[in-house]
Amino acid sequence: MKLGTPPKEFKTLLRWLNSRADELMTSRLMFAAWPSRPKLPQALFVIEFASTEEAQKFEPQLKEFLPQVLPTPAPESSPSSSPGKNEPSEVKPKEASPPSPYILKQSGALVFISDSQFSFKTLRRTGSRLLTEDQNFRQVHDRLNSESVFLYVDMASAEKEEQERMLQMHEEEKKRQASEAAKQTPAAVAESSSDDEVMPDVVPEEQPPPPPDPPTSAETRLGTSQPESQSNSPQVLAARGPSALDHLTSALFFGRPRWPEAIGVGIAFDTDTYVVRALLVNGPEGKGNAIPFAPQLVSGPPLAPEAPSVLPASTELLVTLSLDLPMIYEGTLKTAARENEMRGTIRPTIKANQPESPFAVYERKLGLKIKEDLLPLFGNEIALSVPVKTLGVSGPHSSASASLEPTVEGAAEKTAPASSGSEPVIAISIKDKQAVRRLIPKIIDAVGFKGANQMAQTEKRDDTELVTYANAISYAFIGNFLIISSDPKAVSNVVDSYLNHQTLAGNSSFRNSTRWQPRQVLGQVYVSPALMEIYSEFSKDLNLTTNDALRDFLSRLSPTAEPVTYAISNEGLGPLHELHVPKNLVLLLIAGFAGETNQPPLVRNEVMAQSALRMLHSAEATYQATTGDGNYGTLEQLVEQSLVTKELLKEHGYKIELTVVGSKFEASAVPLEYGKTGRMSFFVDESGLLRGADRGGSATTIADKPLQ
Repeated sequence: MKLGTPPKEFKTLLRWLNSRADELMTSRLMFAAWPSRPKLPQALFVIEFASTEEAQKFEPQLKEFLPQVLPTPAPESSPSSSPGKNEPSEVKPKEASPPSPYILKQSGALVFISDSQFSFKTLRRTGSRLLTEDQNFRQVHDRLNSESVFLYVDMASAEKEEQERMLQMHEEEKKRQASEAAKQTPAAVAESSSDDEVMPDVVPEEQPPPPPDPPTSAETRLGTSQPESQSNSPQVLAARGPSALDHLTSALFFGRPRWPEAIGVGIAFDTDTYVVRALLVNGPEGKGNAIPFAPQLVSGPPLAPEAPSVLPASTELLVTLSLDLPMIYEGTLKTAARENEMRGTIRPTIKANQPESPFAVYERKLGLKIKEDLLPLFGNEIALSVPVKTLGVSGPHSSASASLEPTVEGAAEKTAPASSGSEPVIAISIKDKQAVRRLIPKIIDAVGFKGANQMAQTEKRDDTELVTYANAISYAFIGNFLIISSDPKAVSNVVDSYLNHQTLAGNSSFRNSTRWQPRQVLGQVYVSPALMEIYSEFSKDLNLTTNDALRDFLSRLSPTAEPVTYAISNEGLGPLHELHVPKNLVLLLIAGFAGETNQPPLVRNEVMAQSALRMLHSAEATYQATTGDGNYGTLEQLVEQSLVTKELLKEHGYKIELTVVGSKFEASAVPLEYGKTGRMSFFVDESGLLRGADRGGSATTIADKPLQ
């Protein structure tokens, strides 16, 4: 549904509900789905009124209104030929009218709407247990009974039903195969039996590996091709297959989800904030599993996060978790063992080539045991600091950063670092700083930066030591944390901010927005006002292009930028996830979606033309690095490589042309009809800078200014 231009049925529904707001103000709406027994409706809506009289009064009004938004389909007329003069007319049977798309019933203070016929006896069988008698439901409902919206999902029953369905399908398949076998002729059965007797179980001999493929031009440029004498070396063979790091990553972050027995969700609409709470009721085997789709991330003990006392006040996105590293290690080993077993089942020759565990390669390089020697050196708290633009969101960060003022006395007089870096920063709590300091060079060498230790540069700042390896990885020890990043500027910014007492813990925005969180948590997420500042600037652009109603809507929003906060805690029942989102941010997002879907055709065409040129630049970069061998491709070559489609470049009222000369290219977009399909002309070349100007229908060139 287009938010900017909703269909008439939606508007009709809103008008009808608003006209009966007084009657519905004291009612409650309930929804049930996912039936666990046959002869039940797939979906059931129930409106509960304060009394039977109110329900009896409302039911005829609803019965009269529903056909306007859920009309009964028209009957399909079957074509028939008209009789001739002397032919008797054929009496047509009366066409059965199609069933109504809904069923409406009223009982007591309840009004029911369903998608199919049902009986109240079927809804609740005699002697069956009420939902309120279910322990999981009662625990979840008691915790979230004050929210405006409450949702309960019985995951245990759903999983049981799924298993029964799969078992039934398996039994039906076995019966089908048995039936087909019984239909075979005696000759076919004898022939099959003869084949079984003649053909013994033969294990195919392992075939020699195929000769190595010749190196591509891209490999030659990157220096990855090897002399013939080294083509069978262990290093080259390892490079061709999945690396140990890939194997470890797969075992650590992928695995079968472990869903809880039940999930309860509550939504509260506060004055300025929308609050979403989700309570997970885990079974005995799911203890410590706070994130069902990441089963390997086993939660550690609740903790009071210390990372905000180390990371800069200008941190835009902070994720903090308490992790049980030994349990994660054991879970990773089990997942890797299952993967090896599956690989061995599918391709028996692979199993022998896999390491005994994803950690074995690194344990041999380090000369230690990870579980016994390395993991005890680290604490439970691990934090990740990410710039908002890393998430693909770009905008005016400067205004947001300016609002993150330090509150420590005298801190404002100290100069902030010139650059905060553009890459994520990881902060890991440690127990033995000296032992970790000795192991860091070995770990860097083990994960693939061989020889990097010879290029290490050490910088001393007060009592903090900052180490950088070939400008590719940098780390420092601050307090009880190891700070590490692939961007040396990011680590330098953390060190400078800490020494200048400009940490996130001293930032008023962070302190005020996280007051609702319990003192000890399993996890924490903080998104600074930088995100909302970006959408606030975006709303200013919407004011220039959207209709008066949306412009008036945006003008009534508060200009104050607020953060988004989230926490995971454990209250004894199970992990409780709680998210606080500023109301204005949600409304800005909705306004943005509505503005995009309600743009004038001319503006929409210009946006699509810009996107097409950006897509062309990305396709050219891919072609140059692969098939092009350093050169860019023509439009036909890009289409042949499935990097772009001709249809996309021909639509949306613009003529797009591409000119390629070796390692250079130029692409332009010009309106097909100036003033009707677009006004702006656009240009991009191998630099990636998109330029645009109103040229009256002529092409833009490299002389025009880049677009912001």
